[in-house]
Amino acid sequence: MIIKHEFLDFNTNFAYFTNKEPEEHIAKFLKMAYQNNKPRFVERFINFYKANFKAYDIQNFNDILNNINKLWDVSNEFSYEEAFKIENNNFRIKVFSYINIENLVKELGTTRINVEGKDVINKVWNPIKKIFEYIPTTLIYELHHANGEKLGLKNAILPIVKCWCTSTNNEHWLWVNPDKIIDNSPLSAIASTCCIYKSMYGKIKYIIRHGDVFVFEMIEKVIPKENEEIISLNTDEYFSLLKSQS
Repeated sequence: MIIKHEFLDFNTNFAYFTNKEPEEHIAKFLKMAYQNNKPRFVERFINFYKANFKAYDIQNFNDILNNINKLWDVSNEFSYEEAFKIENNNFRIKVFSYINIENLVKELGTTRINVEGKDVINKVWNPIKKIFEYIPTTLIYELHHANGEKLGLKNAILPIVKCWCTSTNNEHWLWVNPDKIIDNSPLSAIASTCCIYKSMYGKIKYIIRHGDVFVFEMIEKVIPKENEEIISLNTDEYFSLLKSQS
């Protein structure tokens, strides 16, 4: 059974998820996701899954839900240090999506390493004229190194890019892989966050980006294979394909 839940957003079933992470971790995550609101958690998670899986024979399913419900009362949200130490990459990403990164950066402290700008033509929808407009825009990116000592990570390089939304001018931060940064270039860092299946390479017409969400217009149809290699675009490839971003 495949469902999409408001917070867990799995595209796999609940039983699969519970086999990947301890119930204690699930409870800690849900405490974050539902902002410590027990009635909302019970109604929109516990009751939701009981209703959706009522007709399905999943071993120990009710026990799992009941245990998570009990663990909620004795669990705390993931600390920054605990979140960084989560081994399951997909689950760690999910946990960090509910951590206020601005507060995290302020708590850790950062050192600015480099600043770069990029002139682009940004395709923007004008809701008044009801047309798309092409707006010359300069994108500014700052590469910082966050202090990992408060996370128990001594001498670790934690690169993070500071950028600004073109529509709201709000400040945002994006973690980046240190192995993907070339010559401390913020442009290479931001380009590396655009990851594609290898079979898509050379077949992308343009890219639309909204935060961490990418939409690709393809030159031809591509159906990635299971467990296919994922690669990052370099600076020139990424910005030459970027048509609209916010």
